[in-house]
Amino acid sequence: MPKYRGVYQKQTKSGIKFYGAKWHKGKTYTTSLYPTAKEASDALNEVIQNLEKGLQYDKKHITVEEFIRIFFEKYLSHKPGVQKITQYGIMSHMKNGIIPLIGKKKLQSLDPETMQELQNKLLQKYAKISASTILCEFRQILRRAVIWRYLTFYPSMDMDPLPRKTEKPIVLTVEQITFLLYNKNIDVMDRTIISLGALAGLRRSEAFALTWDRIDFNNHLIKIDMQYCRGEYKQPKTGSERTVPILPELEKLLKTYRLQSRSVKWMFPGYKNQPLEAGGWIRIRFKSILKQYGLPDVKFHSLRHFFDTMMHDEGIPTRDLMQILGHKSSKMTLDVYDRHSPDRLVKITRNITLQKKPTKDQLNMK
Repeated sequence: MPKYRGVYQKQTKSGIKFYGAKWHKGKTYTTSLYPTAKEASDALNEVIQNLEKGLQYDKKHITVEEFIRIFFEKYLSHKPGVQKITQYGIMSHMKNGIIPLIGKKKLQSLDPETMQELQNKLLQKYAKISASTILCEFRQILRRAVIWRYLTFYPSMDMDPLPRKTEKPIVLTVEQITFLLYNKNIDVMDRTIISLGALAGLRRSEAFALTWDRIDFNNHLIKIDMQYCRGEYKQPKTGSERTVPILPELEKLLKTYRLQSRSVKWMFPGYKNQPLEAGGWIRIRFKSILKQYGLPDVKFHSLRHFFDTMMHDEGIPTRDLMQILGHKSSKMTLDVYDRHSPDRLVKITRNITLQKKPTKDQLNMK
């Protein structure tokens, strides 16, 4: 028998011989069994040719993990308008949530029962909102599998969707924010970064991308047209470019920091002529400041919620808040951000009185 690359022989108990073929390149690709070695070799050659062309060698044998990789490489990474940070978030959810649970399963083996088990396991591992987000993203991947004919039906079709209730984040009070901004024991750069979130409503990627030429002290405005995230300096997502008014307290702090800053370009310089990394500053400085002074362990993004609440309490219309925060729709501003602070609600309700009190005769009526 002539030698064929990668071909192996398998014999049944009754003595019947079959031939298969294997090829390894990063992972092992195996063909079905054939009566002859030549047929197995031809099948392997077809597999190799398809792989070199970027085609999946056999949709029937592809696993969930393999299709997730194909989804990212051939679809999501090339989809217009999807930022790298969004791709990174979805990839992280799949890597930590979906792949450990069903990554080795064949894609075509998924059915409603398997999906229900997956949902139950995600709920055990994550909070309800996180589990719902991961499952929703995975369902989008499965829909793409149906469109590309990797699946003949949508396995989550009959499942009841998990509710995706948006929770309000923990937000610092006015007294706590004031304490941070006026505490001279806290470095002025740290106080300035905090103030950009609490008094201007900037996202962390927007705050750390600022250059001094985007601060207009004459007209009391900050120009937001760039963002810096994970080492990438680029334009923000559509609708986020805007100008933000500088509040008096913020302007004082910015001018104080400007006098002490040695940077000509970046407001918060990092290494190798790049901005300071937001993640590192939050972990090392912001979290330690909160812990040092016994304040709640909030996210930096909660400062943006504080700003919205403060503006709402001052009577700023929702349409203007949309423009300041860089929201494309009022739904985000109203559902996630827009709310009164407890102190404001107390003041409002304290002024509510009955217009006309009942007389004694009315009270004595049966």
